[in-house]
Amino acid sequence: MTGTDFPNMNQKGQIKYLTMKDGIKIRTACWPSKDSSKGIIVMVQGHREFMEKYTEFFSDILDRDFALYALDNRGQGLSDRLLPDRLKSHAETFDVFSSDLDEFITRMVMTDPRARELPIYLMAHSMGGHICLRYLHDFPGIISKAVLMAPMIGFNLGGRMILAVLKGVIRFANHIGLADSLAFGQKV
Repeated sequence: MTGTDFPNMNQKGQIKYLTMKDGIKIRTACWPSKDSSKGIIVMVQGHREFMEKYTEFFSDILDRDFALYALDNRGQGLSDRLLPDRLKSHAETFDVFSSDLDEFITRMVMTDPRARELPIYLMAHSMGGHICLRYLHDFPGIISKAVLMAPMIGFNLGGRMILAVLKGVIRFANHIGLADSLAFGQKV
């Protein structure tokens, strides 16, 4: 699809679905570099977020002469889900998200006409920050700089004893087949 579904955007981008190695379709958007571009920004959203939430932010980035690439993470926005219930987010492991980000950067960002000469920056929020930290660790040397806002690196659950008990409860719940269920107390 060419064009953009984003309201109030001055510049038209390209929205595409990228099929990952495992067959999951990831919704992406790009505004490729121009001769005046200062760099390339890759935006990675948080849990239960989607690209349109960042429309104003995207406009500001583009108005400052940066190329921009973004994706709805698997299980988020208009990307494919791993469960039949679209309201449930699910992933077996967070490793899949950093692999998705690598595949997105390799197949889309690095094909930008100026990717080899412009710096590439990561910007992320919450779960996106966690994904980017993993990506920076697993795939070093590609990104020039990263800005991670409130990266999800841990939960303050009230101390080590409570955390140990909760981890045990989570392992037990997964063991008895509740991995695809909502977390305790969570509502759709």
